[in-house]
Amino acid sequence: MIRRLLKVFFKLAPRILAYRRFRQMILEDKSIDEREVSQEAKKFVDTLIELGPTFIKFGQILSVRPDIMPETYIKELSRLQDEVPPAPFNDVKEILKEDLGDEISIVSE
Repeated sequence: MIRRLLKVFFKLAPRILAYRRFRQMILEDKSIDEREVSQEAKKFVDTLIELGPTFIKFGQILSVRPDIMPETYIKELSRLQDEVPPAPFNDVKEILKEDLGDEISIVSE
């Protein structure tokens, strides 16, 4: 569990810090490089995908919140609405076996 928490922290921390830096620059009316913001938004979304379903869902929620996310991030986050790679079938099958036991044969027929 600690390993997972550390992974999440070290994957998300740089993305969150970059977002905060851009947000602060906007608040201070400083010029920002839109290409850099776009690249960082893409990295943020890719990180959410890498971290799995809970983080993908969080990103989907953020994707419909233009009141708290800049347009560049919204554009990238919207990929999470319909462009998320599917989970490998063997992973899904194992989860179904754990949850349904022998009943999986009934479902798969």
